Amino acid sequence: MSISPSPSLQIELLKEEQAHLHFLRERHLRWMHALDDLEISHMHRAIADLIQETTDRFGILLEALEVQRDKEADHTLKNDDV
Repeated sequence: MSISPSPSLQIELLKEEQAHLHFLRERHLRWMHALDDLEISHMHRAIADLIQETTDRFGILLEALEVQRDKEADHTLKNDDV
């Protein structure tokens, strides 16, 4: 059984991964525009679209983790006051 990293660490790691995915998507879009072969160009577009979908889901996950982190921080503050 492994221990899950804290929400703050998960957020930082996911932001790094999201940035890498953005770079990868941009690379496929550049390749898509640089090709004369439409079939291969369409494949690059499809990959770029999948990466964008994944990046969008990362955004949703990041928002959820930020809410969780904030709730845990509020809970910790309330317990410290007691």
